[in-house]
Amino acid sequence: RIMSVTAPSNSNGGSECDESELWYFAYGANTNVFQLQSKGVVPRESHAAVLRGWRMVFGLKPMMRLMGHMANIVPDPFGHVHGVLHRFSHEHMAIIDKMEGEGSTYKREVFDVETYNGMHVKAHAYVCPGPPERLLEGPPSERYRTIILTGARHHDLHADHVTWLEGVETVKMEHNKDRPKPQMKEDKIWTREQVAASDNHFCLMNYVFDGTALPPMVLKRFKSDLGPPAEYFLLMLIPRDQDTPTSMPKSFQEFSQPQLDFIDMMLEQFEKDHPIVGTCPLPLKCFSRKMHF
Repeated sequence: RIMSVTAPSNSNGGSECDESELWYFAYGANTNVFQLQSKGVVPRESHAAVLRGWRMVFGLKPMMRLMGHMANIVPDPFGHVHGVLHRFSHEHMAIIDKMEGEGSTYKREVFDVETYNGMHVKAHAYVCPGPPERLLEGPPSERYRTIILTGARHHDLHADHVTWLEGVETVKMEHNKDRPKPQMKEDKIWTREQVAASDNHFCLMNYVFDGTALPPMVLKRFKSDLGPPAEYFLLMLIPRDQDTPTSMPKSFQEFSQPQLDFIDMMLEQFEKDHPIVGTCPLPLKCFSRKMHF
């Protein structure tokens, strides 16, 4: 457990980092140290802290509806954001920049952050400035809220903040296991090579979808020749109560029944938004390295 009650310090005993380090204020998923560890990032120290004059919202429209809205902060003269102050190396901050989409989704800015015992430090935090059509409040996914809630409890953040998180409504997805087989817009059998060669199609549970409506970043991650198959990407959305990273199965045969049920629920959601244009006997790839979701 990383203690959150002592004042930030470095080798000189002050609150300032040396040139090789910086302070980062996390208010979303990165309050969770297990989430950071799954990204290969380990803070040198962490402390409960508050950012005044701002308010936390789930106000960033998702790239896909089923992913839920993401956290953001907005100016509010009477507001305050509870979070975790991490001390990072610049190398680890660069990893966070890449994961958070710094420069595209979020912009990293410097704020005056106060620890729970009154120490003020200049810290970096991410803000999404727009465009306006993305700045819409809505429910987060259950998994995303659980990650943030686990981080808040782990660092003993203010009880009012924890209570607020517990009361946040999450994305609701219905699942009918007995529904009929998906209706196909086209009854075509695709080869693996055809799916890989198409710019706008991807395979999920052996069904080929027209992904024209998907954001390019998501579609790229769904392409089996460019990374993990779509099934693996969707497993990242599984709600979990435990606060430790879960190893990704190395092959389709290692998926548990709850994981298969969750993917089937995702398939049902995709049927509503994206036309099925055929089938493809596309085997899931096996991975020699472990992945975390």
